[in-house]
Amino acid sequence: MMRIVSRKEFLSLPSGTLFCQCAEPWAFNDLHVKFDSLIWSEDANDFVCMPLANIEANSSEQWSERLEDMDINGASYPLDLDMAGREACSTMMLASWSLKRLMSGS
Repeated sequence: MMRIVSRKEFLSLPSGTLFCQCAEPWAFNDLHVKFDSLIWSEDANDFVCMPLANIEANSSEQWSERLEDMDINGASYPLDLDMAGREACSTMMLASWSLKRLMSGS
């Protein structure tokens, strides 16, 4: 099940929530995993997240070569699981999914 949620509601969602930002109605960006919410006050709140559309690479040149290898030769490479970062944009729309519901098919 997919929902559009407010930032306030999103910050209350658990770590592991799948989401993407909606830059403008209805253009969705890359899929991410939400980790911890960082709430200092009503107006100061961020969250930690990781994109799921990034592969491991030691340089931008290797990253580009690997993507080309995937496209041309069908190769596969591990996700870059160290790519987590803080998101501070307060004016975005968020689409979220329940991983439990996705896995159960309901």
